[in-house]
This record gives sequence, structure tokens and C-alpha cells, in this order.
Amino acid sequence: MLRHLSSPLRLFAGSGCLSHLRAELARAGCSRVVVLGSPSLAESPVMASVVAACGEACVATLADARQNAPRQAVEGLRDAIRAVGADGVVAVGGGSVMVSARAALILLAEGKPLETLCTRIDQTGQPISPRLSAPKLPIFAVPTTPTTAVTKAGSAVSDGGHRRTLFDPKTRPAAIFLEPAGLDGTPEAVINRALANTLVSTVEGLLAATDPLAEGQLRQALRLLGPDRSRQDQAIAAILCAQGTDHTGLGLATVLSHALTAVTGLEGGTAKAIVLPHVLPLCSPDGLARLADGWGCPAAD
Repeated sequence: MLRHLSSPLRLFAGSGCLSHLRAELARAGCSRVVVLGSPSLAESPVMASVVAACGEACVATLADARQNAPRQAVEGLRDAIRAVGADGVVAVGGGSVMVSARAALILLAEGKPLETLCTRIDQTGQPISPRLSAPKLPIFAVPTTPTTAVTKAGSAVSDGGHRRTLFDPKTRPAAIFLEPAGLDGTPEAVINRALANTLVSTVEGLLAATDPLAEGQLRQALRLLGPDRSRQDQAIAAILCAQGTDHTGLGLATVLSHALTAVTGLEGGTAKAIVLPHVLPLCSPDGLARLADGWGCPAAD
């Protein structure tokens, strides 16, 4: 039996898409939002455009999200969001900003220490995620990289060499805006690291795919990740990858890269790119054939 349950997706892409932001805020009942970014985006045109698009609904801007979402920074964001009485967050940036926003809103809503909210491994080796039942403030995402983090329900906080994972479907974005100025203004090196992460995730999803709907999303993601594609296409590929891998899971390269980032501070896409070539020889012939077909090359290659 095939069981495929997908979360809602509200996506606005292309020039002028931010003109829909105010309507989406109103649709979610938000009148006091925080615009959240990273230090590198503090004075950027895309942050200014997002603040302008929010209008009077923007009560604060925070440029304090950090790479790999360190615990101290996430807890600081939680406190800042609480202090201004925000009823929503507009997250502008790459994967670390998206993860930081989700984690901060989980801590804010649940009101408990991070350790008690994390996924843990039981005695049989199975992950157990506590039910995080408190309502969460809505997130409106304006990604500036092709990051799979934009639509995911999980968050990972780095904490002194540990990777503490939080899972809550209520933190998926209320709406996503692919603003060309934000994507095109991001340095090439940053884009490439995000692309590496998305590419490895897409590859691992295809290697494991048993759900035909998810496989279709991943094949299309692989096509849109081509070097001749626009950054908007690549960002859409990241969304397709994220949705597809919700139903296929990921693989050993992702698991090992998480361990590397936790102990070295290495950026996630770079870690995945380092690990993947060592993992591929361990994959099943069926999975490799599916990957080769998705790339349009003979399986023998």
C-alpha cells in the first residue's frame, strides 16, 4: 500500500513576489512580525525590501542568526522575539537562518530547556521525538540560497559539540517567497555550498526512493540543479528535494556530515560533498541505476 501525505505549500516566485507578503501576513493573522536574518544580510537590499514589504507589521529586525544555529544564538533569538511581542517571523537568508527561526520558535512556545525537547535515541536505536504540542508562531520564508531547510520540519541546534535535533511540523513555513534580488545577490561561494547540500540530499533520496511521487519530485529537482539553470530554478529544486526526501529519508552521507559539522563547525553542504564519494560505492545497484537514469546517463557509468 502506498501512503503519501504532503504538507501544504504556498509559494510565490519571481520579480515582485514580495508584494504578496502583506496579504500572507494578514491571512495568518500576523500584525507584529520580526524580520530575521544573518549578520551578512543586516544592511542588504533584500532585508530592506522585506522590511518595506511588511510595512507597519514589522516591529523589529534581527540579524543575529548564526551558521549551524549555535544554542546561545538561538536562545538569544527566542528572547528577542518574546521581548517585542511578535506574532510571526519573516526569515530571510540561507539554511542556518531557517533552522534558527524554527528552533527559536519551538523554545519560545514550549517554554522548556532544549534538552527536554530534543529527539533522542532509545535502547533499540530508534529515534524518539517528543510531541511538541504548543502552537507555534508562523514563519514566512525568503530564502537567499537553494536550501532544503526552507520547507523542513526539523531543526538542529549545535551545542558544545553536540547536535540537538528538534522536530515539529507546525514550524513549516506559512509561505515562501523566492525573490530574485535576494537569490541573485548572494555570493557564488555561498550558493555553491547550498547547492552541494541540495545535490547530495537529492542523490541520497533517489538512491532510497520507493515512493513514485517522491521519486518524481527528486528527478525534477536533479534536472533543475543543472549548471545552466537560474538561481530561482535551483531554489525550486531545493523545495522539491525537501518535499521528496520527507518520504524517502536520507542516507549515510547526511548522517556522517552531521557528525562532522557538530565537532568541526564545518558548513553542512561542504561536509556532505566530502563524504558522498566515499558512500556511493556502498549503495545498492538498484539505487545507483535509478540515480544514473535520473541523470540521463548509462547505469554502467
